[in-house]
Amino acid sequence: MAHSRRLAPVPVLALVAALTLFSWAEVVLAQGCNSTILKSTSGQPKSFQQCLGLPKLGSSLSWNYDPSTFEFDFEFHAVLSSASGWAGWGFNPTGELMTGGSALIAFNGANGTNLLPYKLIGSPTPPSAIDMVVLPNSMNVTIIGLNVTFSAKLQLTKDQTTLNQLWNYGSSVSGYSPGPHSLTGDNAASYGKLDVTTGTVTASEIPNKTLKDNHGIVNALAWGFMFPLGVMAARYMRPFKIFDPLWFYVHVGCQVSAYILGVVGWGMGLKLGTLTSVDHDKHKNLGIALFTLATLQLTALGLRPNLDNKYRKYWNVYHHTIGFTLIILSIINVFEGIEILAPAKGWKTAYVVILITLAVIALILEIGTWSAWYFKKTRIPSDKLGEEGRANGSRPPVYGEDNGNQQWVREPQL
Repeated sequence: MAHSRRLAPVPVLALVAALTLFSWAEVVLAQGCNSTILKSTSGQPKSFQQCLGLPKLGSSLSWNYDPSTFEFDFEFHAVLSSASGWAGWGFNPTGELMTGGSALIAFNGANGTNLLPYKLIGSPTPPSAIDMVVLPNSMNVTIIGLNVTFSAKLQLTKDQTTLNQLWNYGSSVSGYSPGPHSLTGDNAASYGKLDVTTGTVTASEIPNKTLKDNHGIVNALAWGFMFPLGVMAARYMRPFKIFDPLWFYVHVGCQVSAYILGVVGWGMGLKLGTLTSVDHDKHKNLGIALFTLATLQLTALGLRPNLDNKYRKYWNVYHHTIGFTLIILSIINVFEGIEILAPAKGWKTAYVVILITLAVIALILEIGTWSAWYFKKTRIPSDKLGEEGRANGSRPPVYGEDNGNQQWVREPQL
């Protein structure tokens, strides 16, 4: 008796699914430049000659360019950072930066979905006349969830075959005025050149990058490393007579070196301020505070009273307060600078490792300093104590006292 063999249903379904997926993929690849959101007047997807992913922010641009009429018909797609945010694309006809450019910006408002023109002269800015010529009845916009797609047709000139394009997104809109976008990372570098005839895109480079990098490195070395190192030298070398007066020279050497480097770094910052219209107010104000306090600290060295002066204790309080304040502000401002420059992640990680290493060393030395003082305190015989020591029990001499015993450990100063 002949037996007929039947294919198992699961493999058959898997085969059908695979063929369907392959056919769908072919259609998608063949229609990669077709808009599936914005339709033409005939109800069919718009077809574009060129389409590409932009170098930053996960955005994309598709377009047709007619060399006979110089018309640029484009479609821009982006993902909003929030439902109340905005996204825009445009170009700058006079320069490569965003400031001074023109853009079409899309967002959801109280009146529905909007696509409006903006001149990029500040933020927030209301809708205004722009340097791009938008042909009548050519603008269209669709926002679905966080996905925004808009299109328009621009009238270019004969010489406008290479555009200084720019694009970005922000998280808020007030009325019809888009809020500021982030000034760090990809948001600060979302611009470049677009050749509308060949589809060539040149990614942008952060302007004045070398000067910005040098500014960051010099200031991080000065305020974020040399200055704390000088404080540690005074804190953990001074209690041991064996390091006297070495601790003082190490302390002053580190602080003066940090100040000189800080002056160089601040000069770079002032130069950067003249080269950009973007204000990083928090970073700038912290820098001014650091430079002012450091100048006062250095000036105070010339006004330092003698050890036996009754005002010396007040000078010490002032000196220590300014010093520790400088450390805190410098660390905060180094991280502010890192956020602005947005370098490779390894730079921030490296600085965090340096800070942790210094903190661990400081903790070990703190424990060691107090332990050594306590050990010496309990072992010094009473007949070895000087007059000041007998007056205060078995306390070893503090900084500035001298009982003739060079092996004693001074009491650590808070």
